[in-house]
Amino acid sequence: MKKNIRYMVIIISIIIIFMIGSNYGNKPFEHLVADEIGDILLNTDFGDVSVRIEESEHIKVLSRLLKRIIIQEEERPNKYEVSMIHFTLNMKDGNKIQLSLCNPYLLIDGKSYKMKYGAGEQLRMLWYQYIQKSLVETYN
Repeated sequence: MKKNIRYMVIIISIIIIFMIGSNYGNKPFEHLVADEIGDILLNTDFGDVSVRIEESEHIKVLSRLLKRIIIQEEERPNKYEVSMIHFTLNMKDGNKIQLSLCNPYLLIDGKSYKMKYGAGEQLRMLWYQYIQKSLVETYN
């Protein structure tokens, strides 16, 4: 009788762990390899500024941030009433990955998700740094 109770407790524990893990979210870019990215184009809906990132060190920084993104559930894209910032990953094999960010929402190739806050905010801040640097270089 005690063995049966132990087995039930173990089975229930495994089920609970699985349920918690599946609600936690997933990392859509966890297998992204920086060396497979040719360049990254940054732009926005609210201006004509764009920046192309081709330096491998900068691509590695961006790919590390993308690997940390955790998406939780699919959301409807019509919820966004503000402009988004965009990242286009041009892969060396010719494929493109389109990302649009309006924290805490992320569109990946047109499919919209809600994401956990941390990495999205860091990605947005890094985007602004690149755009700001580009504007300073352009007007100096």
